[in-house]
Amino acid sequence: MAGTVNLTGTFYDLEGNLVSNGTVTVTLRNYGGEIPRISGVAVLDTTTVTATISSGTFTISGLYGNDVITPSNTYYDVSFPSPSASGNITKKYNLTGSGTFDLSNLTPLFSYNAPSLPVSNVLPQVFSPISHQFLTGLSSSGALSSAQPAAADLSDGAVGSGHVVLASAVTGSGSAVLATSPTIASATLTSPVISSTSLVTAGGGNTVTLLNVQGPSAALTGNAADQAIYSYTIPANTIGAGKGIRVSFGLDHNSGSATPTYKLILGSTQFWTSNSQNGVTASVTARIFNAAGVQNSQFSWSEAFWNTSTPMVVAFSTGTENTANSLVLQATFNVANTDQVTPKFFLVELIQ
Repeated sequence: MAGTVNLTGTFYDLEGNLVSNGTVTVTLRNYGGEIPRISGVAVLDTTTVTATISSGTFTISGLYGNDVITPSNTYYDVSFPSPSASGNITKKYNLTGSGTFDLSNLTPLFSYNAPSLPVSNVLPQVFSPISHQFLTGLSSSGALSSAQPAAADLSDGAVGSGHVVLASAVTGSGSAVLATSPTIASATLTSPVISSTSLVTAGGGNTVTLLNVQGPSAALTGNAADQAIYSYTIPANTIGAGKGIRVSFGLDHNSGSATPTYKLILGSTQFWTSNSQNGVTASVTARIFNAAGVQNSQFSWSEAFWNTSTPMVVAFSTGTENTANSLVLQATFNVANTDQVTPKFFLVELIQ
């Protein structure tokens, strides 16, 4: 008893001429170590059949369908002349049921029909490098797109802010634009130039301490009113909560015999005052701190060193200036116009 499946086919070349030579070979596959058989009928002792192409056609008759062959899941390898190269090409087919099957109507197993692409997709796209940009996409027409990376693309930041993690040893030159509130931990900067950025901020924890320094100047003549020996405006929010300043200044009462009165004033608050006799030089250091957690309550302590029999005087004071605002810091003197005081130095340091 022969099978009920017939396989046929016709072969043309690209010019429509019938192919006049070649063979078609059909081979049963995927029966593993078992003996292929038709249950209750016969054992298959031949698993390959060959037919010659004649006048462009071939026919192989009496094949058993894969659905009646034991074990299950068998298929046929069909080898026929390759359309793209010399020799044959082999495709896998599952033939079931009965009747005549034309090879041109059958779909091979494990086949994938890739969609045809427009020529623009097949040809390589020309993309000229653009400084500081990277590829972001490929459109359906095959066009490449690019964009400059945002801050979010660098480490873990969000657009326009966040952190940029640098290597442990960064080399090179140029500029880096940091976010509004960048966090840089344990960084070592060699000869940096930081532009348009204030390192003096409330509670900033920076090691920048020098706020102002002034040197000696010409003798000042009294006018029986408070006159500034030195003056400096502390910017708003320079002194944070729980932080402070150290003020040091020197003077020389080297002309006249009246008794000058000296003051250290921040805003409208007098944090230190004293007087001296003629021929007295002095060096004063005062520390003014905001109380913990606030910027509108201060305490201070001061030491004044004189070249007199009382060489050092210690004083304490409090104030309620708001260091969230800019404040004028002054060292003043008051004496009649018979006397003169000569400024020697003035130093303001931030302690935070």
